[in-house]
Amino acid sequence: MKAKIMEWFRGKGMRGKIESNPEFQEAERFGKEYNPKGEVDYSWVQRHSEEEFRQAESRVGGIEAKADSLIKYLGAGSGFIALAFMKAPPWQIIPALALFLAALVSVIRALSPQEHPFLPRTRTALDFADAYRNQEAIASFAAKLAAASVGMEIAAVSKARRVRVGFWLFLLALAWLMGYAAVRSL
Repeated sequence: MKAKIMEWFRGKGMRGKIESNPEFQEAERFGKEYNPKGEVDYSWVQRHSEEEFRQAESRVGGIEAKADSLIKYLGAGSGFIALAFMKAPPWQIIPALALFLAALVSVIRALSPQEHPFLPRTRTALDFADAYRNQEAIASFAAKLAAASVGMEIAAVSKARRVRVGFWLFLLALAWLMGYAAVRSL
């Protein structure tokens, strides 16, 4: 447990989640074992694999933007609780605050700095170019890019799940407060 907590603070939790994912392991294995065909034009595959990575990277950015927006709502919501229900009984406020706090923790985890997959380095591309003939190098490198894209997709799914949990906890907290307000007004 302590090791997992330390990974989270060092930003390596996402990397471990990605590397242990069977889909990512398969993509890496495919990238290492792929044998390009001799005279096939793979340049379009390379462009596609780069675009696939950019789309996955963009998806992660979009999810993080949603998480950031939700954090602002959570801050405003907790301030609203403090002001609007100062005279409310603790049994009403404490569950709502607990839900807000749980939502905040979930969303902050989605935003926490984590290690994400990168495109292979230029040196790796040069090594591929030197090790293979032209089209084989392009195809082998595209297969390596595919693993990075799969890793980014795994990161996006994980972050989206955390944001979704935070969103539903936020809604539960609001529903709890609205229920109290409705009962109180009776």
